[in-house]
Amino acid sequence: MESRKHLRINKSLVSQIYADDTNLFAITGNLSVNGLFLRSNKCLPVDSLVTIQIVLPDNSVSSLKGIVRRTIDTSVSIHNGMGIQLIEKDSSYTQYLQSILGEKIPNDTETPTHISSETTLASIHVK
Repeated sequence: MESRKHLRINKSLVSQIYADDTNLFAITGNLSVNGLFLRSNKCLPVDSLVTIQIVLPDNSVSSLKGIVRRTIDTSVSIHNGMGIQLIEKDSSYTQYLQSILGEKIPNDTETPTHISSETTLASIHVK
Protein backbone atom coordinates (compact mmCIF):
# COMPACT_ATOMS: atom_id res chain seq x y z
CA MET A 1 0.00 0.00 0.00
CA GLU A 2 1.25 3.45 -0.88
CA SER A 3 1.82 5.94 1.92
CA ARG A 4 1.85 9.62 1.15
CA LYS A 5 3.59 12.37 3.06
CA HIS A 6 0.76 14.88 2.48
CA LEU A 7 -3.01 14.55 2.48
CA ARG A 8 -4.60 14.75 -0.99
CA ILE A 9 -7.85 16.64 -1.46
CA ASN A 10 -10.17 15.85 -4.38
CA LYS A 11 -11.10 19.12 -6.10
CA SER A 12 -12.08 19.81 -9.70
CA LEU A 13 -10.65 23.17 -10.71
CA VAL A 14 -10.02 24.49 -14.21
CA SER A 15 -6.35 24.79 -15.00
CA GLN A 16 -3.97 25.47 -17.84
CA ILE A 17 -0.56 23.86 -18.31
CA TYR A 18 2.35 25.48 -20.14
CA ALA A 19 5.51 23.64 -21.19
CA ASP A 20 7.81 25.03 -23.88
CA ASP A 21 5.42 25.70 -26.77
CA THR A 22 2.66 23.38 -25.48
CA ASN A 23 -0.50 24.76 -23.90
CA LEU A 24 -3.05 22.32 -22.43
CA PHE A 25 -6.30 22.75 -20.57
CA ALA A 26 -6.84 20.38 -17.64
CA ILE A 27 -9.00 19.79 -14.58
CA THR A 28 -7.43 19.10 -11.22
CA GLY A 29 -8.16 15.65 -9.83
CA ASN A 30 -6.57 16.18 -6.46
CA LEU A 31 -4.36 18.68 -4.68
CA SER A 32 -1.78 18.45 -1.93
CA VAL A 33 0.92 20.62 -0.42
CA ASN A 34 3.66 19.33 -2.72
CA GLY A 35 1.79 17.93 -5.71
CA LEU A 36 -1.35 17.57 -7.73
CA PHE A 37 -2.96 15.39 -10.35
CA LEU A 38 -4.20 17.04 -13.54
CA ARG A 39 -6.74 15.23 -15.72
CA SER A 40 -6.04 15.91 -19.38
CA ASN A 41 -6.64 14.19 -22.73
CA LYS A 42 -2.99 14.73 -23.61
CA CYS A 43 -0.03 14.07 -21.32
CA LEU A 44 3.40 15.64 -21.35
CA PRO A 45 6.51 13.46 -21.01
CA VAL A 46 7.75 12.50 -17.54
CA ASP A 47 10.32 15.02 -16.22
CA SER A 48 8.79 17.92 -18.21
CA LEU A 49 9.05 21.26 -16.42
CA VAL A 50 5.60 22.90 -16.40
CA THR A 51 3.91 26.11 -15.34
CA ILE A 52 0.34 25.64 -14.13
CA GLN A 53 -2.36 28.23 -13.67
CA ILE A 54 -5.35 27.13 -11.59
CA VAL A 55 -8.59 29.08 -11.29
CA LEU A 56 -9.48 28.97 -7.60
CA PRO A 57 -13.11 29.05 -6.35
CA ASP A 58 -12.91 32.82 -5.69
CA ASN A 59 -11.92 33.28 -9.40
CA SER A 60 -8.35 34.24 -8.51
CA VAL A 61 -5.60 32.50 -10.45
CA SER A 62 -2.81 30.62 -8.73
CA SER A 63 0.49 30.16 -10.58
CA LEU A 64 2.57 27.07 -9.84
CA LYS A 65 5.68 25.42 -11.25
CA GLY A 66 6.23 21.70 -11.24
CA ILE A 67 7.71 18.60 -12.81
CA VAL A 68 5.68 15.83 -14.43
CA ARG A 69 6.48 12.73 -12.36
CA ARG A 70 4.00 10.21 -13.77
CA THR A 71 1.42 9.92 -16.51
CA ILE A 72 -1.67 7.78 -16.91
CA ASP A 73 -2.88 7.10 -20.43
CA THR A 74 -5.85 4.73 -20.67
CA SER A 75 -8.48 4.03 -23.27
CA VAL A 76 -10.94 5.85 -20.98
CA SER A 77 -9.93 9.50 -21.31
CA ILE A 78 -11.60 10.61 -18.07
CA HIS A 79 -8.82 8.84 -16.13
CA ASN A 80 -5.92 10.22 -18.19
CA GLY A 81 -3.61 12.73 -16.65
CA MET A 82 -0.36 13.67 -15.00
CA GLY A 83 1.00 13.59 -11.48
CA ILE A 84 2.92 16.80 -10.88
CA GLN A 85 5.50 17.46 -8.15
CA LEU A 86 5.27 21.14 -7.20
CA ILE A 87 8.57 22.99 -7.01
CA GLU A 88 7.12 26.52 -6.68
CA LYS A 89 3.74 27.57 -5.33
CA ASP A 90 2.27 31.00 -4.70
CA SER A 91 0.53 32.27 -1.58
CA SER A 92 -2.93 31.95 -3.22
CA TYR A 93 -2.48 28.18 -3.55
CA THR A 94 -1.13 27.82 -0.01
CA GLN A 95 -3.97 29.92 1.44
CA TYR A 96 -6.55 27.92 -0.51
CA LEU A 97 -5.18 24.63 0.86
CA GLN A 98 -5.13 26.10 4.36
CA SER A 99 -8.79 27.10 4.02
CA ILE A 100 -9.74 23.55 3.00
CA LEU A 101 -7.60 21.76 5.57
CA GLY A 102 -8.32 24.23 8.37
CA GLU A 103 -4.71 24.13 9.50
CA LYS A 104 -1.45 25.92 8.87
CA ILE A 105 0.58 24.39 6.09
CA PRO A 106 4.29 24.18 6.82
CA ASN A 107 6.82 25.59 4.40
CA ASP A 108 8.20 22.46 2.75
CA THR A 109 10.61 24.14 0.36
CA GLU A 110 13.65 23.07 2.37
CA THR A 111 12.52 19.48 2.94
CA PRO A 112 13.59 17.23 0.06
CA THR A 113 10.92 14.82 -1.12
CA HIS A 114 11.77 11.63 -2.95
CA ILE A 115 9.27 11.09 -5.74
CA SER A 116 9.67 8.40 -8.34
CA SER A 117 7.91 7.83 -11.62
CA GLU A 118 5.25 5.13 -11.65
CA THR A 119 4.07 2.84 -14.36
CA THR A 120 0.56 1.47 -14.06
CA LEU A 121 -0.98 -1.39 -15.96
CA ALA A 122 -3.38 1.07 -17.54
CA SER A 123 -0.47 3.03 -19.03
CA ILE A 124 1.06 0.03 -20.77
CA HIS A 125 -0.15 -0.42 -24.33
CA VAL A 126 -0.03 -3.88 -25.82
CA LYS A 127 0.31 -3.95 -29.60
